[in-house]
Amino acid sequence: LMDYGKVLCHYDYSWFTWGYAAVFGQTPPPNAVAELEQLRPPFESGEMAEGDFFQLACRHLNLAPEDRNLFESAWSNIVRLNDDMVALTRRAIAQDGWAMSIVSNIDPIMVRNTRDRLGLNDLFDGGVYSFLDGVRPKHEDGSMWRMARQSCANRLGTEPVLTLAVDDIAANLNTAAKEPLVSQTIQFRNPYQWWYDLGAAGAYLPRVRRTTSRAQA
Repeated sequence: LMDYGKVLCHYDYSWFTWGYAAVFGQTPPPNAVAELEQLRPPFESGEMAEGDFFQLACRHLNLAPEDRNLFESAWSNIVRLNDDMVALTRRAIAQDGWAMSIVSNIDPIMVRNTRDRLGLNDLFDGGVYSFLDGVRPKHEDGSMWRMARQSCANRLGTEPVLTLAVDDIAANLNTAAKEPLVSQTIQFRNPYQWWYDLGAAGAYLPRVRRTTSRAQA
């Protein structure tokens, strides 16, 4: 059960200002950016509908309804892939008997646009996001972790024998640790620490052995 931000990707909310300037040709007003940041938590938790969020963004940034696609491009431009971690994760879930579900406090614009722009459909499928019905953000309770584990079980066709919850934030892992069906938690620091802790927990991921050959004269 894998976190997205600061695990599979790097992100910085301040990059929205740069992305907005790149798309619209001007820097957004600081007060508008601050207002949108205040709206982010209810938007991510599903308490605010996507249409309502965009309407408020239009009001704060003086945008038109026709600017929606451009706004979404700027809004989702705060992430950069952690390429090493993405590669390790893809190698892990390619193994027989392994499944992964992203578990992320994230909004629907970010899911849709980063998935499509960065080519993450294979990782995002079966993910659990804080705006979905029936869950609360993962630092509040274990509902997202429970749904993600069930997503993995559905794809495996059986109950997992080992369930590992991975996140960079201790408060999120605290809710996972309280779930009886979560075997162990791993606090993420870097891809190779994760790879080591994965093996220590009983889920050994073999190294890739590369071979080189010299061209024959």
